[in-house]
Amino acid sequence: MFQLKVNDEIEVRMFEESDAETVFALVDRNRDYLREWLIWVDRSDTPEVTRQFIRDSKRRYENKEALSAGIWLNGELVGATGVVEYEWHNRMLEIGYWLSADQQGKGIMTKVVSALIDDAFTNLGMNRIEIHCATGNVRSRAIPKRLGFRQDGVMREAGLLNGQFVDKVIYSMLASEWKAQTS
Repeated sequence: MFQLKVNDEIEVRMFEESDAETVFALVDRNRDYLREWLIWVDRSDTPEVTRQFIRDSKRRYENKEALSAGIWLNGELVGATGVVEYEWHNRMLEIGYWLSADQQGKGIMTKVVSALIDDAFTNLGMNRIEIHCATGNVRSRAIPKRLGFRQDGVMREAGLLNGQFVDKVIYSMLASEWKAQTS
């Protein structure tokens, strides 16, 4: 099971089936806010759907395909993060994330993503990390910018969100760049 202590207050750990009600409640409280940028929100409409998502996530992690984990602040679930997909043959992965609206602007996600980057480069031997964001999602785009990622480009109409195609910007960080800026 994946578990990463970010600092004394923040921990990232894989969801357990016993977390399903808690995860569902957090999504439900933030549904309108999350719906603007995340396509899966409307499908996550019952605790049982959330429980099945957690079971599927565990299987995908065991198969080394992806990682879905909660962000816990002083023991309270405040968001989620993980690896959208591992590309082991290319030593590359993509990080995704979301945070409860009431926890925005406190530096939580920047610390979490930084810790995930350290873990991926140090413990997994990755060479490249990507973050994809809708071009209009200013808060999400601030994370890779703050962490020194480079913008590689924009994929035009790369996602269908709330019935409309949106452009996505791709940010990347290489292991050599991360090492140079954190040394």
